[in-house]
Amino acid sequence: MKRDHRQLTVVGFPESGKTTFIAAMYHLIQQPDHSALTLMKLPPNSAYLDEIASNWRSALRMPHTNLRTHENIILELRDREHGIEFELALPDMSGEEFNRQWEQRAWSNEYGNVLSKSTGLLLFISSNVVPSMTIEQFDHIKDDHPEGDYPDESPPYSARNAPTALKLVELLQFARQALPGNCLRHVGVIISAWDLIDDLPEAQRTLPAKWLQDTLPLLHQFLRANDDWIESKVFGVSAQGFNLEGNPLTEQEREEKLRPYDSAVSRIRVVTDGPPAHDITLPIRWAVGI
Repeated sequence: MKRDHRQLTVVGFPESGKTTFIAAMYHLIQQPDHSALTLMKLPPNSAYLDEIASNWRSALRMPHTNLRTHENIILELRDREHGIEFELALPDMSGEEFNRQWEQRAWSNEYGNVLSKSTGLLLFISSNVVPSMTIEQFDHIKDDHPEGDYPDESPPYSARNAPTALKLVELLQFARQALPGNCLRHVGVIISAWDLIDDLPEAQRTLPAKWLQDTLPLLHQFLRANDDWIESKVFGVSAQGFNLEGNPLTEQEREEKLRPYDSAVSRIRVVTDGPPAHDITLPIRWAVGI
């Protein structure tokens, strides 16, 4: 009997948290006592995964993913409780190549082949993203500038500098062209570095779905308006547990960051609309339909 094929593909622009998420996930699925998923077999090109998982455990920065760093990686996974088998595809594309997909309106045959086998996506967005301007903010700026002739001081248009929400919507529409039947079962939207939101004053904290609605309303509206071919759910994920941006940590600083946690897994935080969890496989299992 042929099993129902399920494959998730990871997509996202530069600095959107894909590598850190995969590093934490790869560590977790090799811990039988902590993970709902198990790795059915080691991929032939696992050295890259071992490297980033080691960096994650030690709270070191992830290596920069250059163009063509590794071959496409396909992780064959099984859900322990339900016995469902599926694949998690990590395309041979850096975040920079996703940017080029937007700018040049083209992708490689290899990436198109990966997408054509997918039944869902994990779409990564950094919580550091610049929020879209609201109509109220635009009207306020307009009111501050009376009608008249003003010199055009805006820089020339660059596709690279287009609004993030616009790029993300196009990324989903590009993917739809390659998907079987132009249909996505699930899109798991992952807001990475969620610890930055949790560290805000209490009055400014929010839930992931509300964050998406307020910060990237165009993407939020696109997902809601196209629910006939996309079922989506938003997850806030802190895979590292704390911010590693800025100057590299000294050994003492790294030890201080790690001290509050009794294990590497306890650093993980996944938030949806319920109590937070330490299981980073939650978005994966939802997106694969478990």
